[in-house]
Amino acid sequence: MHASASPRWWTYWTALPPPPDVEAFVGARVTHVERGDPYAPLTRFVSLVQATETLRGINTCRIAPTYMEEFQGRILAGMRTELNDTPLVLADVMDRYPEKCVQICVSENLTLWIHEDRDALPFGLVLFDDRVGIGLFDTTKGALEAFVDTDEQAAVEWANAVYDRYTAESSRLDTFTKKGLNEALARC
Repeated sequence: MHASASPRWWTYWTALPPPPDVEAFVGARVTHVERGDPYAPLTRFVSLVQATETLRGINTCRIAPTYMEEFQGRILAGMRTELNDTPLVLADVMDRYPEKCVQICVSENLTLWIHEDRDALPFGLVLFDDRVGIGLFDTTKGALEAFVDTDEQAAVEWANAVYDRYTAESSRLDTFTKKGLNEALARC
C-alpha cells in the first residue's frame, strides 16, 4: 500500500499520534468502493466479522452503521466482543434495538466502552483474531470509503497499542441499558 494509492488514507495516517510504520501496511488488502460494487468495503468487513471468534473495535459504526444486526447475531453466538464508541452512538443502538441489547447484556459476550471524543480516532479500527482492519468513512457521503486489513504482526501490534491507549481514556459501560449508559457517563 502506498500513500499515492489513497490520498485520504495518507491524511488519516499522518494525523495519528504516533502514526504506524508504513512498512507494516505495505501488503495490506485495501478494499475500495467501486463502480458496480459500492458495498465492497462493507462486504470485506462483514466477511471478517463472520470468520472471527473475538473482535475489539473503536468507532465501528463508522465502518458498518447498517450492519448492527450482524454484530448482534455474532455476539449472541459467542463472539467475545469489546466495542468503544460515543454516547450518542450507544444511545441510538439502545433506542433501535432494545430487546437485542437486553439479550446481548445477558450473554456476557460484550464489553462496551464510552469515549466522548468521536474524532479522537478519525476512522474505525477493528482487531479480529489475527488481523487488524481500518475503515475509512466519508462523512460527506455518509458511507464507508475503504477498508484496509492485514495480518502483518507490526500492524497488529500498532493497532493493539492504539486500542489500549484509546480505551484507557474511556469509561466502561457496565450494562447495555439506558441506566448503565447514564451511570458510565457520570463517571466520564
